[in-house]
Amino acid sequence: MNNAPNMLIVDSKNSNRDIIKEIFKDEYSFIDADSGVNALEILESQHQWVTVIVTDISLPDMDGYELIKKICSEVTFDKIPIVVVTGVNDSEKETKVFESGASDMIVKPFTPVSIKQRIKNAVSAKKNETENLLSHTSSANNKTREFVGGTTEVSALIDTIPGGFGIFSINNGKIKNIYANSNLLLMFGGSKEYYRFMKDDISRVIHPDDIESILNTIGRIKKTRAPADLCVRAKVLNGCWIWINVKGQFIVSDHGEDLLYVMLVDVSREKQYEEVISYRATHDIVTGIYNRTAFLKNTYKLINDNTDKTYAIIVLNVQRFKVINYLFGTEHTDELLKNIAKMLRDNVGKYGAYGKLESDSFAVCVESSYCDIETINAIINDSFAHYYLGCRVSLNMGIYISQKNDVSVSQMCDRANLAMQSIKENDDINYAFYDENFRHKLIVEQEITAEMHKALDNGQFVLFMQPVYSVSKNIPISAEALVRWIHPLKGIIPPGDFIPLFEKNGFIAKLDRYVWEEACKYQRRQLDLKHKWVPISVNISRMSFYNEKLADEIYEIIQKYRLTPKHIKIELTESAYTDNPTQLIEAVDKLRNYGFLILMDDFGSGYSSLNMLKDITVDILKIDMRFMSDFEKSIKAGNIITSVVQMAKSLALDIIAEGAETKSQITFLTNIGCDSIQGYYFSKPIPCNEFESLIRNSFGTGKSKNTDNHSYISQNTNASEVHESNDEKNNVIEECKVVEL
Repeated sequence: MNNAPNMLIVDSKNSNRDIIKEIFKDEYSFIDADSGVNALEILESQHQWVTVIVTDISLPDMDGYELIKKICSEVTFDKIPIVVVTGVNDSEKETKVFESGASDMIVKPFTPVSIKQRIKNAVSAKKNETENLLSHTSSANNKTREFVGGTTEVSALIDTIPGGFGIFSINNGKIKNIYANSNLLLMFGGSKEYYRFMKDDISRVIHPDDIESILNTIGRIKKTRAPADLCVRAKVLNGCWIWINVKGQFIVSDHGEDLLYVMLVDVSREKQYEEVISYRATHDIVTGIYNRTAFLKNTYKLINDNTDKTYAIIVLNVQRFKVINYLFGTEHTDELLKNIAKMLRDNVGKYGAYGKLESDSFAVCVESSYCDIETINAIINDSFAHYYLGCRVSLNMGIYISQKNDVSVSQMCDRANLAMQSIKENDDINYAFYDENFRHKLIVEQEITAEMHKALDNGQFVLFMQPVYSVSKNIPISAEALVRWIHPLKGIIPPGDFIPLFEKNGFIAKLDRYVWEEACKYQRRQLDLKHKWVPISVNISRMSFYNEKLADEIYEIIQKYRLTPKHIKIELTESAYTDNPTQLIEAVDKLRNYGFLILMDDFGSGYSSLNMLKDITVDILKIDMRFMSDFEKSIKAGNIITSVVQMAKSLALDIIAEGAETKSQITFLTNIGCDSIQGYYFSKPIPCNEFESLIRNSFGTGKSKNTDNHSYISQNTNASEVHESNDEKNNVIEECKVVEL
């Protein structure tokens, strides 16, 4: 019988289940369970289709009493009648069966007629019990019939509505429930006793903070007859508070009484989700304190609510955070950040505002009278005394004192951060106050930002070339393309003034592409004029590596100017690796597949150079002489740079030493086998037309460099040191594959 009601038979023996099935085969469909756990799993997923449960007392995993109690304790199951079939009849067992919540107990042996009738009675009794719960008083029965038309069909239809439905009367400030459908009862826990407790005054289970809102809404809709729509908290049987969305409408009954017809839906999950979304929008996930947005908002309120007070904005950064993260990993640095957040929570608390701006950057706003550096450092030191990471951890601080509310909180943070940046690499001091010098720098940065797009469009960014020399041949064998900003009014703007700013605001990616194009244009011009040429290397900033199509775009530019990868080389910096290693490695592999030579710039100046060398395939190492600035005074320093050169050779890598400025440096580098050198000793960066003359004079005329190229050679270099024969030049041309097209 496909449409027959379902009987769940719980018995470990197939033979016992088969007997029951044979008796009820014309009346029921069957679901088998061979244990108590199995029965509960079935009810969890199929309870709505189970009409009656027939169970044995002796089960393999739990006795029947425990199973009955578990079923009856679940609101979703407790309307299903349970009949126990057992082979032993004694009064103690019978008492336990009924105390557990079973509807009946049938003792073997039984006749088919008797068990059929007993099962029928149990199902009927449970149904009547449920209906009586819905019609708990004669008054409620009348109201229910009045609403549902006296038909069980309409009542059943109401039970299909999502959530609960109820009818309420309001008298003397009390909200009395006079009708509740089964879903409403289930929402509050399904207990008859609990329902009796709350029905005479529903406000007994409403959160105290929400009662006034309910009464105000009732008063408003009673006057206007507009529908009600609000969310309130209610306590259910297990003591938990749930959020309920209440939609109601006053309807006048046939007796002239105002009755409030209400739909109630449990929206606790939605509220929790909203709270999670709201929390994530305002809090840092790692530390649990306010994020930048929330900190700015709270600080704005704090300052504007107390205009008679002066406040200090303090921005704090972990010294060498990237190094710590590299050495100890994210798990430990997350704990470090949490420790800082706890320090702020414990010491700032209600006295001010605090939050995490980004990465390892925190901010605090307190009254300026609390901004005592000695006290703050003592708090920081005490905090880190209880947190051991394996190395010394300290914070840098930038402080801005707000004298007037003439700038936004965000600008205050920027100014404090600017002060902090000024001492970032200084181990002797960990704080700085913002002053007008920083303000001047900020104004300069704003001017640069305002003009950068126009400058790019108008060609104010100009390519300079810094040659790389072969010491043994004393001629330039390649060059690095560097950009200079030649402003029509301000003259040359130093790269140090705009490059860091462009890296911060992202404009560097556009400038990168501009330089690549200009370098290709230069090479194309030399080829078209049938001039000698040398390879030119271009830099790729760390921001450009966030472009997934980087390698393809560079290759397209090369093709656009009918060049090949041998005309242009690619220089990488360590900062690009530390920011975005995965994408950098993928881009480098693709560039090398296209045929480009890859240079690792500033090798030795950072903390991850060796790691970068391990992960990335490069062709040329550019050794940064700055990290060896004391090698003339230190044997150890000289040994280190010698080891770096030997390591590069063992890896079959070419070497360029950059930043060489003295004769002693040149001699030392030559003696340890480094022939390719870039630095002011040979030439500073020069305009393209001058570099073009340098190449022409070096390779095309046969004249000695001390006569025709003196302006490009350091004053430390004399004629005998730079002179070379035409044969030597021709050999270098062949080695460098300098060609004409």
